[in-house]
This record gives sequence, C-alpha cells and structure tokens, in this order.
Amino acid sequence: MSLHSRNLKLPDQATIDAEARRILRRMSETDAVLVVSAEMDMAVVLRCKEDVPVRTGMVTREVAQAFALQDWISCSKKGRIHQYVITQTGRSALKRLLA
Repeated sequence: MSLHSRNLKLPDQATIDAEARRILRRMSETDAVLVVSAEMDMAVVLRCKEDVPVRTGMVTREVAQAFALQDWISCSKKGRIHQYVITQTGRSALKRLLA
C-alpha cells in the first residue's frame, strides 16, 4: 500500500522535522530503504549487510507520508511491500535541518 493511498492525519511540522533528522539520516546510508505495507502500522528503515536486512529505524506511517508529500522520499519499488528511497530534496532538507 502506498503512503498516499490512506487517509492519515499528518503530524505537525515540528514533529516531522524532528523525525526527519533521525530517519532521513538513516536513509542517507548506503543501501538504505524505507519499507511499508498495508499490514504495517510503522514504516521501517532497512539496510542490507551481507544480504541480511538490518532494521536501523522505525517511524509512523503518518510521518513517512509527510516525507513523501514533501518529496523527501520517493517510491522505488511497488508491490505488497513498497520501498522508498531518499531524494535529493530529502538530502537537502536533512542538511538544512542539521545546520
């Protein structure tokens, strides 16, 4: 299920920014993706280390949806489980938030 396909209540901008500092930093790591499906209440950041996925972060669907709406992440793989990667806009936002 896409992050856009559910009517989620978006958090306030302060919450989005705080979560972005944490989650976008993790998504900036090599081979990191954010995954979410219809059955998941939380979105999960994963990295593959030696072909074994390792969870490096979790965030609510609402915050992940806010990231997508701001073009900080984009869907790279659709299916039962959707995968999202950080965009250049997301990298720029992270730099701004960390400054």
